[in-house]
Amino acid sequence: MKLGTKSIVVAAVLATTLLGASIAQAELVYKNVFPLKGVVDVPCINDEVLFDGGVALMVTATKSASGNINATIHLGPDQLRGIDQAGNVFKVVGAANAAIHVKNSAAKANFECELNLVEQGSGAVLKLHVTGSVLVQADDEIEVSLDLKNLKITCK
Repeated sequence: MKLGTKSIVVAAVLATTLLGASIAQAELVYKNVFPLKGVVDVPCINDEVLFDGGVALMVTATKSASGNINATIHLGPDQLRGIDQAGNVFKVVGAANAAIHVKNSAAKANFECELNLVEQGSGAVLKLHVTGSVLVQADDEIEVSLDLKNLKITCK
């Protein structure tokens, strides 16, 4: 994300929950929408895109009888759009998922989700990359973080 004269608002999320010892089906452990405003460089088109809107994050988790934990991260836009310096409008569409698996011990897994940026009119598509991590502690506490400070855009 390019820091400059434009104002940048960065949101980060930290969700904590305890999974019960006998969970056998997916349980919603976190859900929220985070505002996203900022400028991101797009080297492949030699431009930058100003974003405005939100990112919706939802996490579900399942704990098996053997103690393994599976978490699924669901990420999607919430009225999120971008505008380049020429005034072209990009609508962020689609949803992305990432999954982690932890076997009976504390572990941290990083994830990356890609959302499509579709230019209105031309239909040109770029990819918005959002990263984060899920930390599952030995006592089954789950912490989820979403990094909106280091967004990346690539050409498809």
